[in-house]
Amino acid sequence: MPTLAQFLYTISLLGFLFGEAVAAQEPAHMVVGPNVRVSGDSARPYVEMMIAVNPADPDNLVGASMRVDPTDVITVAVASRDGGRSWSETPVPSCGWDPWVAFLPSGVALVSCLKQGGGPDAVLVVRSEDGGATWGEPTELPVARTTYDHPTLVVDTTDGAGQGTVYVVAGHVSRSATDRASPGGRARRTSGWRPPTRGAWC
Repeated sequence: MPTLAQFLYTISLLGFLFGEAVAAQEPAHMVVGPNVRVSGDSARPYVEMMIAVNPADPDNLVGASMRVDPTDVITVAVASRDGGRSWSETPVPSCGWDPWVAFLPSGVALVSCLKQGGGPDAVLVVRSEDGGATWGEPTELPVARTTYDHPTLVVDTTDGAGQGTVYVVAGHVSRSATDRASPGGRARRTSGWRPPTRGAWC
């Protein structure tokens, strides 16, 4: 018959092993750190910030926001290479309103937006190949110049045939339009930009 000490030791050992098994099954927890200033200018309002995480480098975050300047509205991008602890800011060429940001599976960042300046809207997509530090020349999507709202990027991240395909959707009062680019977001497919049928985007 075991002694009291042996019995208590056995109970302690079982409790330890059971606790380890439970801990191994628990999902990872999100840790919320201190607030960090992302915008670079406290004198001007930043509106509608969108942030995405680089799938090729989770420490690389890229955001885009409208910044209300005294005479215009521009899009600025913010980028972090250390998981959000520090940020840099740079304007996105020719972008004014309604930015949206997404990443290709390769780690290339994309921003969609409405073109800066007055007049009928043009929908632009701009690429960054260095984690949001610099931005290339914008690509204007082949859409009729009219009044659009919130062009939104979606990237196919599945393992299927469409992997890396970029979709841009923009609203227009009672209709929407969609553009589909080839994987990598460089060349559009000829069947691209057209109004949806019965609200289903192509």
